[in-house]
Amino acid sequence: MPTRRSDATQAAGVLADTVGLDVVLVGYDGAPMLAALAVHQDEHSRRQRLGTPAVTDRALLHGLWLLAPAGVTPRDQIPANKQKKLDRAPHLAARVRGGYRRLYQPAATVRAVGMRGFDALRCVRRALKYPPILHRYAIVDRHPSRLTTRTAALATEWEVGILAVDSDGAFRQIVPPGAPHTGIPSVYRWWIAELAYAQWRTAPLAAAPTR
Repeated sequence: MPTRRSDATQAAGVLADTVGLDVVLVGYDGAPMLAALAVHQDEHSRRQRLGTPAVTDRALLHGLWLLAPAGVTPRDQIPANKQKKLDRAPHLAARVRGGYRRLYQPAATVRAVGMRGFDALRCVRRALKYPPILHRYAIVDRHPSRLTTRTAALATEWEVGILAVDSDGAFRQIVPPGAPHTGIPSVYRWWIAELAYAQWRTAPLAAAPTR
């Protein structure tokens, strides 16, 4: 069942209150996903000054990933098709004598994701499609007594948190999420972060709670 915006907004508020970050709605694997992100203000400010958008072009991100985080990467280490991408984005990669210097920094980091739905087991299984490099949540609007032992056991085994939301918006954590795994750094994290950042620049579904 598609997620209605009103449902997504309520679930976004629950996730924002749980993790203490702004939350946006992005498309992932053909379905809507809530993403809680920490915005890197220095990079956000730099992009605002330059008037540049989020970097969601995966081919460009792959080209940027090939560049060393500091210093100059020799041109002969970059495929020709990636060089063309980099040359069209001088605000992200500077072409200098002998190669490229990376100017790009991710504008945000996604810290948690949430899958919203009516079927707790289905939500947990959807959350499992996302790699465990951050907190994963299934956000369901069923009373805790209706969450089956099977569902709770699956969520516990695979470290997916379950947040149960009442009709009035009150919620409780039924299963805590596992600690994020370090994993292998990859351009995938940049891409997800830039998708979330693009939505955040428009308007987050829920803002981080004030403390």
